[in-house]
Amino acid sequence: MIRTKSTQLVQIERSLMKLTGGGEYGIRGMLYLAMQPPYAVALFSAISSSQQIPESYLSKILQSLTKAGLIRSHRGFKGGYSLGRPAEAITI
Repeated sequence: MIRTKSTQLVQIERSLMKLTGGGEYGIRGMLYLAMQPPYAVALFSAISSSQQIPESYLSKILQSLTKAGLIRSHRGFKGGYSLGRPAEAITI
């Protein structure tokens, strides 16, 4: 229920989306990347610790997201992950 300007109650129809644990973790990881400055590369450990996602599970999820082109994997000393396209272009 929401209140309009005239303080009348209006009922909103909601449709709920059920997610698997992996789906939720994937979205949380991508939200973390979307909150970073543009073109920033986030460390794997930073994503895992800030989102409280087990590293072993997160690595599989990020690998799938990389294959789908939603995120990019950066190798090397300053490696990590970044969004594969602008955050505004990604929808659920």
